[in-house]
Amino acid sequence: RADLQVAKDIFEVLLKLKSLKGYRNFFRVVVNRYLSSLSRTAPEDSVLDLTICLESLLLANERDELKYRLSLRGAILIGENSKDVKKTLGNMYDDRSSIVHSGKLLSELKHNGGKDVLSSYRLITEKIIKKYLEVSNDFDGLIEINQRLDELCLYEGKIC
Repeated sequence: RADLQVAKDIFEVLLKLKSLKGYRNFFRVVVNRYLSSLSRTAPEDSVLDLTICLESLLLANERDELKYRLSLRGAILIGENSKDVKKTLGNMYDDRSSIVHSGKLLSELKHNGGKDVLSSYRLITEKIIKKYLEVSNDFDGLIEINQRLDELCLYEGKIC
C-alpha cells in the first residue's frame, strides 16, 4: 500500500514534466523507467530502471565522467548528507554496471543489502525526481539545471 501511494505521488509529480518547456523529451523515459522499477520481480531489473531514470535526468547529453557526474550532481541537487548520497549514487551506478556488463545478481554485489539497498536506491531516485521538479520552472531544461549543478559543485554546494 505504501509503495502504491509513493508511486502515485511520484507519477503525479512526473506528469508536471510533460507540460514544461525543455523537458518533454525526458518525460517518457523518466516516467516509464520509474514505474517499471516498481513492478519488476527481479531486483536487478529495478536497479537498471532506476539508474536509467537518473541518467536521463542527471546525465542529459553527457558522454564523459558519467559515474562522477551522476554522483556529484545528485548529491548537490538534494543537498542532504551529500557524502552519503554521493556514495549511494556511486554504488548504484557500479551495481548497474556489474549487472549489465558482468551479468551479476544484486545479491552477489559488494553493495548488496538485499531489499534495503533497492529501497535506498528507490528513495534517492524519488528525491532527485522531486527536486528536479521543484527547480524546473526556474530553468529552460535539464541541461541548464545540470550546468547550474556543475557551477554549484565548484562554489556554494547547493542549488538556488
